[in-house]
Amino acid sequence: EARAIYLTGAMAGSQHGRELIRRWRALGGNAVVFDVKDSDGIVNIPFEHSLDSNPPRPAIRNLPKFTHFLHQLGMHGIARIAIFRDEKLVTEHPELAVQSRSHPGPWRENGKLVWTDPSHPRIWEYDIGLAKYAAAHGVDEIQFDYVRFPAEGDQKDAKFTYEAAHPGWQRSDVIVSFLRQAQAGRVRLLAQRRHRSDEGETRAHRPLGVVLGRHRRPPHRHHRVADELLDRAAVQLAQPATRVEVARQAGAPTTRAA
Repeated sequence: EARAIYLTGAMAGSQHGRELIRRWRALGGNAVVFDVKDSDGIVNIPFEHSLDSNPPRPAIRNLPKFTHFLHQLGMHGIARIAIFRDEKLVTEHPELAVQSRSHPGPWRENGKLVWTDPSHPRIWEYDIGLAKYAAAHGVDEIQFDYVRFPAEGDQKDAKFTYEAAHPGWQRSDVIVSFLRQAQAGRVRLLAQRRHRSDEGETRAHRPLGVVLGRHRRPPHRHHRVADELLDRAAVQLAQPATRVEVARQAGAPTTRAA
């Protein structure tokens, strides 16, 4: 059973965050969930990609060092990645946002430009690449969040890539296909890890688990996609853990059980 604390990327990369982790371990905690990318779109690790214009000094500047710190304490490192809700990406690349049917340009959810097109291949490549990068640098498990279509705003005005590319698909087919592609990347990554271990690398490589953030809405018209497609995570994030959730307070570190 995972007893996890949740930290923002900025908190995880700080000295205060490391002290919180030590205190959590002393209290019996065994896992840390930290933001690699939240829904604001800011990437907190030094990941290079053509779609990414993040500052050269991310919050977690040395991911292998951070995960090594967790492993020395006997902690399980879980990287949270917000997938299709990405405010920064759609602001810088509006062509990758959900598009409007009624006028040229991006669709907005209740006036807010926050959603990438969940069916756009470049979005898939970007987010899966980020997950693979985190896993290759020592993270034990990836938690996918916002793996869904937008659920609010004028849904009839929202236009998606899959409607032209795959006319027979529904939204659930998009989510299934994305997760299958992510799972395929997971298999290739595990093969690479075993190869490096055979060459004499001493650290034990644990399987990369991929789970869905449990506190968000399920994909449109599909409620069991994770059970159907994904292996059981290396650490099961139990639903009862929500009882120890700590409310977000202004000026205080954000901590909650994952």
